Amino acid sequence: MIMNQKPQGLCTGVLGVPVLLQTFGSSVAQYNNATPASFNFTTTYKQVNKPVTNDGMFSIVNQVHDDFGTWFTPYDHTTGNGTGDMLLVNANFLPGEVFRTTVDNLSIGLIYEFSAFLGNLNKIQYNNILPNITFTIMTPANVTVASVSTGSIPETAVFAWVKYGMSFKATTASVTLLMTTVAVGGDGDDFVADDITLAPCSAQICGSTY
Repeated sequence: MIMNQKPQGLCTGVLGVPVLLQTFGSSVAQYNNATPASFNFTTTYKQVNKPVTNDGMFSIVNQVHDDFGTWFTPYDHTTGNGTGDMLLVNANFLPGEVFRTTVDNLSIGLIYEFSAFLGNLNKIQYNNILPNITFTIMTPANVTVASVSTGSIPETAVFAWVKYGMSFKATTASVTLLMTTVAVGGDGDDFVADDITLAPCSAQICGSTY
């Protein structure tokens, strides 16, 4: 069942204190052994704690390892210097759940922004599959409140973190936040995610998804 709520763009008003801010922590080692349960989220992807992060796998890292000779090797978005971690995903051949978590104690009727910083890891090449991530808000009864996709995240000459997401009006005090891959895996469709956030938005004006 889908509720009749059209998702708005990113908050163009003032963001309040986040109800959720997922930074994926920090680790001394490049690969963090902490599991999704440690960060209160689930995923359909398989965790690997050392190179190589193949199709259908994810890693929590403080810097991306250039496993295939075609990836950028950025630090996390939170710190930008390698002292924090991020989520590295090599998309599966079929769409899958990258991130799922439940957030409680929302104020019904208030506008919230659900967002994340994402980056395409692939350097510019011919015919790579481009990441495309869907952000979905669901009620405790698994009713979809709103959903929006990033569209194809382009390859760039220099790695770039870009904020994607949407704002919506809370209709229940608890919501499930879901990020899923839309494009199929294979050559390309490799990306990182960081600073996944749910925050109240005041003086909301309709914006864009990025």
